[in-house]
This record gives sequence, C-alpha cells and structure tokens, in this order.
Amino acid sequence: MSILRTRLVCALSLALSATSSCKRKPKPVAAVEETYGTLDDGADASVPSKPLAARCRQETELPVGFPFELGEQGAFGKETLVAIAAGTGPTRMGKVLTLDSDGRLVASRELGRLEGDAPPPVLSTQGSSWATALFRHGGKRESEVTFGRDGKVLTTIVPQEADDAYGVSIAVRGDDTLLAWDEDQALGNGGRVRTALVRGGAVVRSSVLSEAASDVDAPQVVATASGFAMTWVNRRALSFSDAAAERLESTGQMAAFEWLEFVNLDAHGQPTGRAAELTSRTGHTRASTLVTTGDAAFMALRTDDASAKGSGRLLFGGLAGDRALATVALEGVGRSVPVLIRGEGGTWAMQTANEMDQPVIWFYASGAWSGSREESIGQGRAIRLVGAHRLLVAFGERGIIARFLCE
Repeated sequence: MSILRTRLVCALSLALSATSSCKRKPKPVAAVEETYGTLDDGADASVPSKPLAARCRQETELPVGFPFELGEQGAFGKETLVAIAAGTGPTRMGKVLTLDSDGRLVASRELGRLEGDAPPPVLSTQGSSWATALFRHGGKRESEVTFGRDGKVLTTIVPQEADDAYGVSIAVRGDDTLLAWDEDQALGNGGRVRTALVRGGAVVRSSVLSEAASDVDAPQVVATASGFAMTWVNRRALSFSDAAAERLESTGQMAAFEWLEFVNLDAHGQPTGRAAELTSRTGHTRASTLVTTGDAAFMALRTDDASAKGSGRLLFGGLAGDRALATVALEGVGRSVPVLIRGEGGTWAMQTANEMDQPVIWFYASGAWSGSREESIGQGRAIRLVGAHRLLVAFGERGIIARFLCE
C-alpha cells in the first residue's frame, strides 16, 4: 500500500505537521461547493488568472552541521521542532532538532536508529507536549513512540500487525498520543486504518476505524479541541462499465477512483460518527496535508484530472461545519504534496510545485491567497511562518536553515 506519510518525504521532500493555539479561523476565498462531496465534478470557483508576485530573498543562512533527510516539524512556543533522519545506511539515526525563532539550532535529541530505508520520524506538538514515532532498527512492523512533556520523556513500542509499508501519522493531545497507520485486511480485501492510543508509556486502546467493506490507506490524524480529527484515502477499482468510462480512455489515467474521507474522533480516539466524503467518489484525490489550529482541523489538497496534461486544482479549507473548501489555483498545479503551515492571526503559508517541479510559495492573509514561483528556494522546504511573509526554510542536503523574506 502507498502511504501518504512516506510520500511526503518524497515529492520535493515535503512533509508537515504544525500546531498552535490560534483560535481565529481564516475566511475562505471562494467556496467551490455548498457542501462536501462534489469537488471533482463541481463548477470552477472564481480565482485570479495569475498569482500575485511574492518574490523571496534570503536574509540569513545558518548551518545545522550535517546533511539530513527532512521529516515533519511543529511549532513549540517560539521554537520549532524538526524531525530528521541523519546519516546513511545502517547508521541512519532519527533525531529531533530544536530551532529558535531565527532558525538557530538550540538542541538536538537522538531518537534511535531507523529500520532500513524507513522515512524520518513523524512529529506532533501541542502546548508543552510533543511526540514522535519512528520505525526502529530491527522491527519494520513496530513503531517506537516517544512522548515528552515538561521535561518528562516516555517511550512506547506499538506493533503494526499487517503493515506492509513504512508510514504512520501521529497526534499529541495533552498526555495522550494517537498513532494511526494502514494495514492489509485478511484475504486480500484491501486496506484498513488502525489506531493506538498511548498514555503513560503504554498502549491503552487499539482500534480499527475504517469499515471492513472499504479499501483505505494513508491516514492523517491531528488533535482538536474536542479530541482528534482524521482523514484517509478510500478507493474503488475502475472498470469499463463505470459511468466515467471516458476518463479511462484518456492519458494519465489512474487505476482506481480515489477520494478523501474525514471523521471526527473523541478524546479516546473513537469516531463520533460515520466518515464523510470530502471529495468526489469519481475523482482522483490523494495528495493532501492535514493540520490543526488547536481548535479545528484544516486541509490543503490537490485533486488530479485524468487529462492529457494531468492537470488538477489546489484547494484549502477548514473541516468544521459544512467542510466547504476554497480553490487556491486551477492551473500551474504540479504533482507535489502541498505543505501547509499556519502563522499567527489567521495567516497561512503553503508550498507546492508547478508542472516543472519548480517551488511555488503561497501566502494567505486578509481573505486572499497570493504567491509565485520561487526558484530561490530550490530544493528547500518551508518549515515555519515566522512573520509577515517571512519563512524558515530547511535545506537538508546542505545541512542549513535559511530565513527568507517574501515581498
């Protein structure tokens, strides 16, 4: 099975996990739909024909000290925690870096050796709590979860019974950590989503959240005010008898319809209702990023059209209420997974790529998105919005953190 968490480390080495206490919900640009479920088939929203210029220039460049593979990051007060994989081969080590508000390295914590070619650790932060999970050396089907709060650190081993690929998602909420992954169902009946709630250094609850009749994978989980929120990808194999048969005959076709589903969970990690569809069941939506403001979940996603150019659209919105999403771009959308970062006062930043795999930086403020292609960022990835149009950008292969001002 393909796991979105693993994909986030691939395309442009993109990944994201950010939390904060901001309670102000940004206003959408222009709703694509009245309610969820018809994004791929609905009418196009009104969007600018061209993004506004937001040229970036480098202000500082600070050495971290070694090349690394970038994982996820999270705001931790004024500091930023960044999960990385350092080293090569059997010596690859999972680490968490602590950066100050200027991007300077404050501390580095070793988490342990990584299994084989496992991705960097996943990371979640909330208030004074943080948690990481990695596939530890010698146990591909086990994740080592490390929880820290107020100087106390606990480690728990969580087995993944039928997991056939690297990839987990993690969310910390107070003293609890919820780990989510996908695994194979028996007799080849597709995939299912399983969770483990960790508290006090032990697994206190293990659950299967998806329905047996579903074929789902790539779960993402975040903490909210009332508990947790989760999305996953559901799929249905295409056949020539489908109503969308003409899509099958186009180039760039996909082997299955794929759509996103969303479910709210309570404080124990249990669903409060049935999963709802966020995108069309006859569409192709897989690339997405789920984040939280501390109150509610927000999402950036890219849908793909089965056309000759493989075009699609980029969307953003909150997952409370009617879950209406707004269009950020209808063209110039490449194959990257969007990186979504929240700032203060209802501001957001997003990094994507165009069809030429050139980085595009978007900023949201005062009810509108603006951005431009940014060659200066190259293979770097934005990891924090530290002010008005100011970004911390990590360049793992160069072992540096850079500060950019976009105008």
